[in-house]
Amino acid sequence: MTRRVLQGIFSILFLATMACNTSGTKGSAGDSPAEPSVFVEAVIDELKMRAKPSLESESKGLVSLGTTLPYAGEMTDFTTKIKLRGVWYEEPWVSVISPEGDTVWVFGGGVTFEGDDSEEPAELLLQKRMVAFFGDKTDDIMAYRDAYAAVNDAKGFAQVFHQGEELVNEMNKALEIKIPPADAEDLPDMFWLEDVMPGYVVEIVAEGTMY
Repeated sequence: MTRRVLQGIFSILFLATMACNTSGTKGSAGDSPAEPSVFVEAVIDELKMRAKPSLESESKGLVSLGTTLPYAGEMTDFTTKIKLRGVWYEEPWVSVISPEGDTVWVFGGGVTFEGDDSEEPAELLLQKRMVAFFGDKTDDIMAYRDAYAAVNDAKGFAQVFHQGEELVNEMNKALEIKIPPADAEDLPDMFWLEDVMPGYVVEIVAEGTMY
């Protein structure tokens, strides 16, 4: 064979090998599902999973406190009023992937969002939760959070500080009405309020019976 013919054969073999390797790589990547980046964590024990977002829907099992499940990407536009640990919540339903791999629904009042890409669904749930707890004061509270984030001098901080003091007093009154005194282990988890009111911390007072 001439050198030109040999070069042509080697070129064809090389291209064919590269094509096989490339198609094989694409096939492997396509067969591997993406790892979930948003999770839902149960903040109450024995949280019910349901087939549909409704109290009348079939139960699909219980979730223990602290369990995390992948978020399935949906949240209802409507809310449902449910009493959890002595406190009324009015929140949407959140879709998750059960341990068995099924798409099921859990009540938003019993969960928090975790994960790298959880900011958007977490914010949406927070907005609905705030309205349920604080009603028409929600806009003022969110305005405080935005103002706190924008502070860049002492004067601005002083203004935000006084704005926050007034809001906290009103929030405390609302919590006293909505959350009856109970032993600490029976109180609902309200520490999510620290994300709403930066600069303040949530504490359990009155010998561990109220927020």
